Amino acid sequence: MLPEDIAARSGWILRARDDGRWNACLRESYEHRAPRLLALEPVVDAATAGNRAAYDKLRAWSGQDRFLDPKTIELGRARLEELARSRTRVAAWEAFGLRNLISGDAELAAVLRDTYPALAEQLPQSSLWMITVNPWYHSRKALTRVLFGAEEVPELLARPEEKSVGIEAGRNLESWDEFGFGSPVQIALLAAAPGVLGMVNSRLPGMVVLLFGHFESGSDATPCELMSLFRPRLLSEPIVSPQKMPEVTPRETVGYLRWWVERLDLLLGLALDPALFQTRQQTYEPRSHFGFLLSLDRLFATIKGLLVASRREEFVRSLLFFQAIDLFKGFGFGPYEKLLAPDHVEEEVNELERELPEEVAKILLPRCKRAVAGIKQVKHGFYLTERINADGLQVKTKAGQLTRIGLDRAAGEYLNLIRDAGHTLREKMVSPRDISLFAAHDGSIEAEVADVAFVYLVRLFQSPERLAQILRSIRY
Repeated sequence: MLPEDIAARSGWILRARDDGRWNACLRESYEHRAPRLLALEPVVDAATAGNRAAYDKLRAWSGQDRFLDPKTIELGRARLEELARSRTRVAAWEAFGLRNLISGDAELAAVLRDTYPALAEQLPQSSLWMITVNPWYHSRKALTRVLFGAEEVPELLARPEEKSVGIEAGRNLESWDEFGFGSPVQIALLAAAPGVLGMVNSRLPGMVVLLFGHFESGSDATPCELMSLFRPRLLSEPIVSPQKMPEVTPRETVGYLRWWVERLDLLLGLALDPALFQTRQQTYEPRSHFGFLLSLDRLFATIKGLLVASRREEFVRSLLFFQAIDLFKGFGFGPYEKLLAPDHVEEEVNELERELPEEVAKILLPRCKRAVAGIKQVKHGFYLTERINADGLQVKTKAGQLTRIGLDRAAGEYLNLIRDAGHTLREKMVSPRDISLFAAHDGSIEAEVADVAFVYLVRLFQSPERLAQILRSIRY
């Protein structure tokens, strides 16, 4: 393709330079407006579920057919038969999403028209939404990979077209579920997990969102699985108290979804902006951009896994928490000691409380506040009162002398110590400071500490320009 064709497909503005290169910027940056990579619009709600014409707007979606091979459709239909025999609400919701996935472009509107009214009877406060994904999103993401390949593996460009397999580097490190853009919307619906606010089913052109209008329980504590008896129990204290889900109205859930999609649109716009990934010579650096996108994919998957495991797999949540903090550190949000310091986490949540719209805060803040309460408890694990006073905890220097640090800093350093990333605790037991920290704490960690990672994700959504500032400051 010619540069002008690439630019048109990706939503870039190009200007030719005298040296044979191109100056490029995103069209929305040139026009000083929001990205508009995602467009949220209502389809129907429970009261209007029988309005057959309302579903016709989904006829504009195309592109799914090329991903539907006969084997996929066959497997999907077999699963639908299993779900039909189950006759549970959850089975009906899974079937709804599966039909959405395996329906052809021309069938989708009719399938939703036939299936949603039955769900609406079960969920009288529900509504159906569509999030259309601008083709620019796919082109910009693909172009990052292609430009990386052109620079790092130019041999592939010389292959005959019939032998080309594309740029396969890191292909399976990308998020493959929900076409790579459904996970952050699923996170929104899992914010009060194990309470669930709705379902997301993705197709290449966009996402179909079923909002329940209230929180549904995402777990059933009644069945006892044999495997559950083998779960490891360490790195976090078990939760024994019940968790109350936020009481929300259908209008509040809609306002929340609109806010989340709007912030995600801004975040994805920044993540796909090549101008934020520059060398010191102000040329594009595809290696850093491609690596950043892979890490952002992993962050979304990590946070989603952390939420799904709520009140089920607390050990797994602890491991995912440390993975997420590693990613936030890598993104430039600060060192571990700062990210894990209770006072800093509380300050971040206080900022959210001041800035978030009321209906958004109602859904997001309870989990964030539990994270603050949990990480504050880490300070109470310092049992060695002989080394604690109002000024903090005594720790040893390299010379073996005692010096005092605040308990907030000590808590952050202790959590960093037990991460075990890159070293075992045996290998870490060489620094006098680390040894004295370890010896002074009883190891008790509340399960809610894992949700500190969720706090930083919400902060990222509330202030995506914070990430842009960090990226602009980095030059390779």
